[in-house]
Amino acid sequence: MSTRVGSPDRLSHLVLAPAPTIEAVAIDGGAVLVGADRARTYPLNASGALVWACLDGASSLAEISHDLSEGLGVPSDVISVDVENLARELLEQRMAIATGYEPLSPDPALGCECCAIPGDEHEHLEVIVGDGVWLGEPHDANFDAQFPLGRAGEVVARLPADDDSRRFVGIRTDDVDAANAIRERLGPLLADDEPFRFPNVSLSIGNREGFRTSRNIVFRRSVRAFHTFSREQAIDATLAQLHTFVPHDARFTPMRVRALAREGSVVLVSDSFTSVIDAEHRRLSAAGYRALLQTPVLVDAVNREAQLPRSDDWPMPELVGVPVSHVVAPGSPHDAALPAAFSVARAAMLVTRPGERSIRGEDVRALAELTSGVPLVKIDTGDRREIARILIEL
Repeated sequence: MSTRVGSPDRLSHLVLAPAPTIEAVAIDGGAVLVGADRARTYPLNASGALVWACLDGASSLAEISHDLSEGLGVPSDVISVDVENLARELLEQRMAIATGYEPLSPDPALGCECCAIPGDEHEHLEVIVGDGVWLGEPHDANFDAQFPLGRAGEVVARLPADDDSRRFVGIRTDDVDAANAIRERLGPLLADDEPFRFPNVSLSIGNREGFRTSRNIVFRRSVRAFHTFSREQAIDATLAQLHTFVPHDARFTPMRVRALAREGSVVLVSDSFTSVIDAEHRRLSAAGYRALLQTPVLVDAVNREAQLPRSDDWPMPELVGVPVSHVVAPGSPHDAALPAAFSVARAAMLVTRPGERSIRGEDVRALAELTSGVPLVKIDTGDRREIARILIEL
């Protein structure tokens, strides 16, 4: 498909996606886009980083501008100009690619009706099998090579959903004993009759030889969700991710945070501090915190409650609403210079993980609703003991 990028009358309908070789690195309250050769960089402030997170290869610039306008309470004409100017720069810098135009009405000639992306460039993530749904994962040969066991290290869970459908979740590990322990813990949710299709959760077991023990790492959709030196806790954390794949009520917003529960309330901490929480768990536990294992966490922004398991009855625990006392996110001294309307932009980056679901207007509105009544704590240090001290003093 040919695309006249500079055409002003069609720019609002342009559909953009990040260029395959570009990585976004969070820094100083925003992000820096880095090319694979490390020779090209492009800095973004918090607002630009939020727009970047919305470039999902399916939404037009007009849709993105509309969602941000509604979510942030900024006039649409102001938002659209900024979004389109940024889009031009990203295209000129080859940081983003144009995948097509979002038509005003579905046009089969453009490809899939759901997203108007040409068929050769689009692959659905949901795979329907009988009465169940598999969530497909992008193939990564380098990452997949870390799990050489094949079928011996692959487990399928069949999770019930409220709509009477089934959600299949693929679990893989590089350790046979861990795979067998997961099969045993799944009990009736084990789907031995279902062929393994996609790894949704990956558990890498560390080296246990000699005196040195490596970390065990749990990945959710190829993104690190948890790490620990304890094998049992690693298996618990693997099972804790499963219920997060079940379709949830639309009133809940999935946030990429870790939950620290204490005295009938919960502190939601950005997953960029995951390593701190795991490394400082003894100090946090002594202060009365209980670090929960699952991510993302479902949040009812209106009632300012997080849906947390009543007990560690994995893999399908009963969830209950727990009041949110604080939201903790990476901050920057430069945040104060941001326009008031964009004060939620930093927290909005807590909503989703790249590759799971793109940020939409309702997500931004939910974060604005949550942080309007819950203190947003910005931490601008990387020192783990200092971060733990700040958390303990909340």
